[in-house]
Amino acid sequence: MERVADRRKIPGFRPFNLTLFILLASASCATSGSRQTAPDGPKSVTGAYVAVSESEWSQKLELNTDGTAALTNARWDAGDSQNAVTHSYSGRWTLDGDKITLLLLESKTNPDRIPHTEELRYVPELSLKEIGRTESLPGVLNVRSASEESPLWHATMWRENALKALQWP
Repeated sequence: MERVADRRKIPGFRPFNLTLFILLASASCATSGSRQTAPDGPKSVTGAYVAVSESEWSQKLELNTDGTAALTNARWDAGDSQNAVTHSYSGRWTLDGDKITLLLLESKTNPDRIPHTEELRYVPELSLKEIGRTESLPGVLNVRSASEESPLWHATMWRENALKALQWP
């Protein structure tokens, strides 16, 4: 069996890439056994969630099937929603049981790009009592924030398509 004396002579061989691959593979193996799904399965968690507000702000969280996440916050002066100031965040999310962990960065337009870690809980039947309704819909609750200034303004958000399907007076 012939040995290669100098691996640098192998076309395409890059020691840094091999080391990075080994580290990423190890991390993936170490965490893959501990991840679980929500009670209804991971697809039940994916989707868009919104906070209900009668005031001059809105908040929308999107949890995508590929593990990416997007959060959009908007604020405006009374009666002037056309001139809203919007802040966007993007990142990743993971699921362990009913616990959702969000890792978010503010949009690329912000030079500071402060990282935010948020812990949410998925609730398949989250009561709408706080907005005066008797129904329950799938939603998420903000449980804990590791950030001083959390980008999640509101603790409760419901699945957007389920809210839109309700009959409103």
